[in-house]
Amino acid sequence: MNDALILSLGWTLLHSLWQIGLLGLCTLGLERLLRTYSAQLRHQVILFMLGGMVLASAYTLFLEWRYFAEVPHLAPNLTTDFSSNSDTPVYTHSIDSSQTPVPFLQRCKWWIESHLYWLVSIWVLGTAFFSLRFAWNYLALTVLRRKSSSIVDPQVLQLMQQVKTSLGLRQKIRFYSSPTLSSPLTFGHFFPVVILPAALLCQTSPALLEALIRHELIHIRRADFLVNLLLALLQIFFFYHPLIWVLSRRIQELREEACDEAVLLSGCNKLAYAEALLHLQRLHHHQNIPLVMQAQNHASHFATRVRQILAGPTATKPQLFTQHWSSAVLLMPLLLIALGLFAPVAQAEKKIPTPKVKPTFVLPEKPKTAATKTTTKPLLKDPETISPATVEENPPPSITTSTIDSLPQSSNDAVLSIAADRMNVLYMGVDNPISVAISGVSADQVKVSSRDVRLIETGKGKFIAKAAKPGKATILVEAPNYRQEVEFRVKPMPDPIDLDTPPAKPSQPELKIVTLRDKTLFLGENTISVAVSGVLAEQIKLSSANLFFENLGKGQFKTYAKQTGKVVIRVTTPDYYWDVEFLAILPDPVATLSGVDYIGGSIPVSTIRSSKGIEPNLPPAYSNDYANVKCEILGFNCILIPREKDPIQLSNPGGAFLPKALDLIQAINVNDQIIFDNIRAKCPGDEKGRKLNNVAFKIVADPEKKE
Repeated sequence: MNDALILSLGWTLLHSLWQIGLLGLCTLGLERLLRTYSAQLRHQVILFMLGGMVLASAYTLFLEWRYFAEVPHLAPNLTTDFSSNSDTPVYTHSIDSSQTPVPFLQRCKWWIESHLYWLVSIWVLGTAFFSLRFAWNYLALTVLRRKSSSIVDPQVLQLMQQVKTSLGLRQKIRFYSSPTLSSPLTFGHFFPVVILPAALLCQTSPALLEALIRHELIHIRRADFLVNLLLALLQIFFFYHPLIWVLSRRIQELREEACDEAVLLSGCNKLAYAEALLHLQRLHHHQNIPLVMQAQNHASHFATRVRQILAGPTATKPQLFTQHWSSAVLLMPLLLIALGLFAPVAQAEKKIPTPKVKPTFVLPEKPKTAATKTTTKPLLKDPETISPATVEENPPPSITTSTIDSLPQSSNDAVLSIAADRMNVLYMGVDNPISVAISGVSADQVKVSSRDVRLIETGKGKFIAKAAKPGKATILVEAPNYRQEVEFRVKPMPDPIDLDTPPAKPSQPELKIVTLRDKTLFLGENTISVAVSGVLAEQIKLSSANLFFENLGKGQFKTYAKQTGKVVIRVTTPDYYWDVEFLAILPDPVATLSGVDYIGGSIPVSTIRSSKGIEPNLPPAYSNDYANVKCEILGFNCILIPREKDPIQLSNPGGAFLPKALDLIQAINVNDQIIFDNIRAKCPGDEKGRKLNNVAFKIVADPEKKE
């Protein structure tokens, strides 16, 4: 890497610490001042300030590069000092001893510049690590999409198309379902993808499912995935600054709040939307998948979102910066101040008078061979450590072939060259030829020894090294007035490839079978999706002693379950078959207030005070055939959100209100909200309880009695 570029990049990294710190603190303070405004406005403000941080660092890099590219002491008048115990050549200035002493600040600056190479190296390693992390996360999304199956339910597809049309989206959006997810997620900008949990499709009513789909499609309309990619790039290049991570997390929180506002402004009922989010929260295992947008985020922010949703959207128009142009004008001086603060300081540092440098000898070019690797790393040393008299008394020796293992550590100017056929690696169980040479020293005077490997001298500075155990091996090279240790890595010899061994037989193909609920069938009509790796869909057949199957094509089958209990379905292909066990159960009952038919929305205060608990009711289509079947409520959570007070939450075992729940119900007032979530019920044939729909109410005044 170019010397001037390393110095410029190093100083840019140091300046970015205070630049991003100053702008980041201003951003957090400004976002705090704007907390009464919409989340969309605060989201755009933080993005604007992050752009200012990038511009500040880019402008700093430009100024530093322009300076160091024109500095003469980085070009011809450099001498090389090999007396330091380092694998890096040290560049030093030759300065007249009669000049005035160098100021302390200038000494500090030179000391910093002498260590900038290591700072830049650490930054490059960190950038490489986070780049690999970014690539891995993106690859994981691709794998997740490939493992997901397309949604074929016509009612769900029609609902998705209606929401897409109402939001004005014209681009093609692909919808998938996955049994491994617990929360919907959206990713992709030019080819957006929405993946819904398979369990969510069967447990959610159409109204709640519409609210969740609307949330995901608004993410696409806002181009949030593109913003996520830009944030990921910022985290790669500025991974070392904690404020970048703090602001990135805050942007993700405001993104969800802004999306909630957009959902409510698009006409979605706020109680239905809050109930839909609570329906996701009851799954209890949030998956944190990078780069994607998820309706369900961390719990500490989820309660804030629900409270804001029930309070209603902030009265702000969508085009916030066009309507609030004055806010953008007020933000411009902050950016200009940040860009201008460091410029006078940088220019003041550059105007420190540089002492006149006497030209000295020029470093001879090293001959380049196949084993030669020349590295140049800019490190500036204190100019008082060398004088012209020292240079004239000790002229530099000629430099012979140098490898990556040439580590000048002696007290004189001799240069060690030690070359191995396999760079700095020795293999166990084989002969490892190495060559050793020291400039100005004959081969007879060079002694090589090691405690870690066995060395056999073959003459003229050549040796055979035999290693017995893996790890690190140190070879000691000695000569008159010279001593140097060189470290090698010892590895086992790679196993040879046996071309005569026949390839292993392919394993049994993988079966993938998906229903609305994993390994569960509902009484009545069910659709089953089946796929077998390496087998055509037309070659797959289903059979069962208790069920009849209709092949719909493309791996889709329809069946009708008539009774509860365990059912075994056999999946057959030309070469294999699988017996898969399912459980046939009643459909999920609908949770309602006992004695009334309210399942959500507005409810008079006297009606809810007269209720005695939560009861399950089968859907109307099953109420006649299974009139004698009774389900039992196992328990639920009750969340009361009083007006202008903190929410109150309690758990209630069973379906009837216990004394604490009754006291909470009796304390309800007009304009309060109450939510019953995590409702669990058990029906005949169930091995364990199942989760039902959430119920959310807004308390209104009793209607006036007509006389």
